[in-house]
Amino acid sequence: MKRILLISVILASVLLSACGAPTSGPTTQLAPAKQDPTLTPQPAALSDVVRYFKEQGLEVGEIVTKAFSMMGAVDGFGIYVEGEQIELYLFDPETADAETLRNLEDAKSIGKFSAFGLSFPVVMNGDIMLTRYDEHPQKDRIINIFKQFR
Repeated sequence: MKRILLISVILASVLLSACGAPTSGPTTQLAPAKQDPTLTPQPAALSDVVRYFKEQGLEVGEIVTKAFSMMGAVDGFGIYVEGEQIELYLFDPETADAETLRNLEDAKSIGKFSAFGLSFPVVMNGDIMLTRYDEHPQKDRIINIFKQFR
């Protein structure tokens, strides 16, 4: 029984981390600069959050690829902020499946997101999720800055 539990925890950890090779920058493209004030505002991209973190004085480092689609997200990655990794995910409610929509409702109402049979703490800002912050030494600062984004 302990062996099965250990294997399950390792598998969940691998799936949740979905570790990949670090990349040199965000996986999202920056939204084009608005030139015409009548244009509809572009939705925020994760690279906008990273830029905002830097503007607010957070030390931002290496970006780590994550299997964001396994969570129902359209983009996502791990990023080192103040020397520790956090994760950011972008969701599109227009294209999300029913399970992802239920998980997003929980994320917004109770601050928990479920994936791979696990539930973990998250902070939502619109359709952007912040997670893996709960043991970060600067978690309160990061959460406050993330909540102030747009």
